[in-house]
Amino acid sequence: MSAVQRRKIESYLASAEAGSKQHINKLSNDWPTDHSHSLRLVSIALRHISSTPPPPRRSDTSERSHLHLGLTPEEIRAVDLMQSCVPCAENALRSLVGEDEAHMRLVFDIFREHIHALLDWLVYFVRNWDLVRQDVANPTFHGTVAASVMILGLLNTGPEAYFADDPRALGRMVDIVLSVWIAGVNDEEANSSPREWGTSVRPIVDAFRICVTGRSSGAKDVLFERVGGFGTLQPLADACARRLAEWENAHRGMYTQNPQSTDISGLEAILQAVQGLTTRIEGFSRAVFNRRFYVIAMGIAGHFKGVRRGQNTIAVDLVKDLFPPKEPRGFDWCYIVPELLASGLLEIILDDLVTRRAGQSVEQPFSGAWREDPLDWLQRMSHYPRIGAALVDAVGAVPNATRRAVSSHPIAKKVYTEFVHVWISTQVVHESLSGDTSPILYCDSLKHQDKESSGLVRAPEESRECSWCRVTIYCSIECQKEDWHRIHRKECQQKRVYRIDRQLQDVWISQRSRRFYLARLENTIQAAMAPDHTFRNLPSTATACSFTFVDYRITPPGVSACVQPSIYFATMTAGVERLALFNDEREKEVLNDWQENENVHLAAAVCPFVGRYVVLVLGRFLRVPDPSRSDSFKYEAINGFLRIAEVDS
Repeated sequence: MSAVQRRKIESYLASAEAGSKQHINKLSNDWPTDHSHSLRLVSIALRHISSTPPPPRRSDTSERSHLHLGLTPEEIRAVDLMQSCVPCAENALRSLVGEDEAHMRLVFDIFREHIHALLDWLVYFVRNWDLVRQDVANPTFHGTVAASVMILGLLNTGPEAYFADDPRALGRMVDIVLSVWIAGVNDEEANSSPREWGTSVRPIVDAFRICVTGRSSGAKDVLFERVGGFGTLQPLADACARRLAEWENAHRGMYTQNPQSTDISGLEAILQAVQGLTTRIEGFSRAVFNRRFYVIAMGIAGHFKGVRRGQNTIAVDLVKDLFPPKEPRGFDWCYIVPELLASGLLEIILDDLVTRRAGQSVEQPFSGAWREDPLDWLQRMSHYPRIGAALVDAVGAVPNATRRAVSSHPIAKKVYTEFVHVWISTQVVHESLSGDTSPILYCDSLKHQDKESSGLVRAPEESRECSWCRVTIYCSIECQKEDWHRIHRKECQQKRVYRIDRQLQDVWISQRSRRFYLARLENTIQAAMAPDHTFRNLPSTATACSFTFVDYRITPPGVSACVQPSIYFATMTAGVERLALFNDEREKEVLNDWQENENVHLAAAVCPFVGRYVVLVLGRFLRVPDPSRSDSFKYEAINGFLRIAEVDS
């Protein structure tokens, strides 16, 4: 910089310090590259902001002239000065892009000194933007945009949480962002095109996303504390659905005709914010589900199947923010996942499967965007009736073109064939259960061992649940009394602690899921006993076995069996050596009963669940002659027991 240029800038800075709007605007629009000049300009703008309090609003806002709003000449001059100083502060934040951390820290030190005065003016602009800009149709909307742009710069510039030690300032910024987001003040022109949306609405979306998901700003915890205190989450969910609908309205013409050229970064910001709220705020998933948010999002994502962006398809990059749910919340599983499946989730997963990527292998057939294998996740969650039924429908609805694409891709074909092999058992179980709408439950009393039928409770009004632990259930008062004296009085307290612990971990499985697990185990036993199936450890001449262990964690499921009752074989195959399946009083009683009753077939299974949890199943089956085949048997569930176990791997 020449000496002449330096003197000129210093002259402008002196005039700006004296309150010259003209010189503040000139310097702001052509930001000084010299750090000393830059720091001085930031300090000048923010000192003017601190020394000039916002005027009160005194009259009706229907008139747009300053004088008609009842402002004094001094207050008019103050508002006019802020039209230059606040944008100057905003440009100071923009000038930090690419700067070194030391300079950024010096700039933010100046902002920290004046932050509350700046926030006072931002709030004033949100409420009174017609004083600043009298040439816009919707001044309130433009005021919210201006405030959002400033807060976005304050929270999303640089690697440090510059306001982390000022909780009051962070709280005020979060309050402004939340009020802007929920208020939903809109301008029709802002949604007329992708360009207008990007200019006018995008800052509001980005500011909200940073507050929800930002790693270093410090605002994230403040926002969740605020939202956690809301009396109802519906206004927040309504705002999220409204912003998604606004994006769709502005971009529909583009993404339906030319998805490859569509800027989806704003859409991703909305989805990431919603997923962040769903993860941390109990009940938010239900509120946003009621607004059909997921249906709209999946409808948009479906237009981006096959459209590549780097190694992934855009459809996958959008859906990954919704599936699988980041936290094991029962509502997310049972309601949101079926809605995703009904809206085309499986087609997007298969589209990703056939997308050729460099280095693709059978071990890593999907793109790295998924947090885990999406097909495996669906299989593990299919014991939930809603998810299992939706998965059956989704597989049946896969278009022929998609099936042909999978069949022509060697890796996709192998992966999908393995998926379908497991899915068939899911289909059989759900089809067998779908015809009976009554909530069939299994009686926990072991006295059913002598019944000719399977001992199912088919009259729910007659069933009795233990009122203390709420884990065991019985078909009658007689069964409850018998089981209390025999086993349950010894285990009731432990079962209650176990249930509460699993509910706190959000991995509790209800009694009704036993129908799925035992029905699937029953089908596996029946298929394994077919003449063309060979058990490991079972003589080839055997036509029946006494114990079966199934490991559903591998594909195809691993099966082990023995012909004669053997507690040693059972415990070594599926017990102490495998997650200690048989280590409480009830399971010991089941083993003893099994050794004494030749008509009872005992079966155990370990099933993958979610995260570090597995489901352990112990089932008692009545072995009866199969009238359709000589020298063969049928297996009917008597009852069974589930346990959610935590494993290291």
